[in-house]
Amino acid sequence: MAKHSTREAAQLLGVSMATINRYVALKTIPVPPLTQVGGVTVRLWSDRAIAKARAILGGFADGRRTRHRKAKEPRRQSER
Repeated sequence: MAKHSTREAAQLLGVSMATINRYVALKTIPVPPLTQVGGVTVRLWSDRAIAKARAILGGFADGRRTRHRKAKEPRRQSER
């Protein structure tokens, strides 16, 4: 089972590093535990954790929640 850094997880999810850090801070996606690697504390993302995050992020359109957007009125075709 491969372990990925947060930067690699962001690339695999198709979002920026800042976006994944924001989702982690807001607890929007499940967060892997902190791990000490060479004296540095990091989050190591498993393939399973990335799959869970992908399932949650799939509900967002353009990275934003869409529930507060107004419904667009259908376009009227002009009469010629």
